[in-house]
Amino acid sequence: MSFHQKLAAGLLMLAASAFALVALPAAVRYINAWNERRREISNYEVLLVMVLVAGLASLTEMIGYNNMMMSFLLGLVFPREGPTMRTMMARLAFPVHNVVLPLYFAVTGMRRTSRSWPGPHGVRTVGTAVLVVVLSTVGKVAGTVAAANHLKIPFREGMVLGFILNAKGHVDIITMSVARKQGVWGEQAFIVLLITVFVNTLMAGPAAAAIVRRERSAFRYHSQGLEWTRLDGELRVLTCVHGPRDVLPMLSLAELSGGTSRTPIAVYLLHLVELTQKYAITLMYHQRPEQDVDSVGGVIAGDDADYGGDDVRQVNVVVDAFTRESSITVRQMTAVSSYANMHEDVCNGAEDIRACLVLAPSTRSRGT
Repeated sequence: MSFHQKLAAGLLMLAASAFALVALPAAVRYINAWNERRREISNYEVLLVMVLVAGLASLTEMIGYNNMMMSFLLGLVFPREGPTMRTMMARLAFPVHNVVLPLYFAVTGMRRTSRSWPGPHGVRTVGTAVLVVVLSTVGKVAGTVAAANHLKIPFREGMVLGFILNAKGHVDIITMSVARKQGVWGEQAFIVLLITVFVNTLMAGPAAAAIVRRERSAFRYHSQGLEWTRLDGELRVLTCVHGPRDVLPMLSLAELSGGTSRTPIAVYLLHLVELTQKYAITLMYHQRPEQDVDSVGGVIAGDDADYGGDDVRQVNVVVDAFTRESSITVRQMTAVSSYANMHEDVCNGAEDIRACLVLAPSTRSRGT
């Protein structure tokens, strides 16, 4: 391929990438607007989104480039709010992680012959792998801790981030396989990198979990009130709601509590659902998308709506609208318990997220 052909292919690749990165978010936002009053989208719309993503990613393959990076970029620009994201994660997370990826890794392993792995005399290969593991771990953790110190993030959190970032996974193995196929490095280098990925991933989880357990045990004896929070420190707010009527006022109050624009704020929404004998049977009502909207676009209430099904949908709608207007990401949680034990859920939630401020609505609106 001549220089002019490579230049033309590169420019065509940039144009296709720009089109794909604009077309996918626009299509997803249109689907979200079409299903604004629903928790999930239909199966036909799920198929449409999957075909659209596959088609846009295939553009780079047709030009002559690998479609892995395009698929990754499409995932980055995919809108996080709305029913489309909730549906895609619910429908695709399990089959992708438990069916597609294991098959891909199995095929990758079958392509490696027994002679590719270090034998009894492969001390040099093993030594190189150990050296790469040590250098990658020390470099990643030290760099992350230094960046965390510059950003005034606690040392333990920097250590946790370092070990988590050091974990290798699907993208690394895919990238190494593509590079091996293109002749970037040989078989022995691929084996060394594969061992490094395996060891780093294996030790990242236990190391981060040990640090988090120690931090949680120390948190019980550390005050997290507003008076001990730095002005430039992160403000973690736990907002508790009983139903959709409480969501917007509580989230607005949490937004106002953030102070200046330099103060980072993390908002957590805890939906407190009262567990009754009838609601225990209809707990998963809100996950039946075919009963979300009637023929004229109104929300179907039904007998089960009083037991949380319709409330969950309306809470999601309000949270999505608030996220679009304020650009503040709201992390949603749900706690189902008897009314007498709801205070325990609030305390446990505040301890888990290390909340500095807890906002709870008055119970008078519930007639108690």
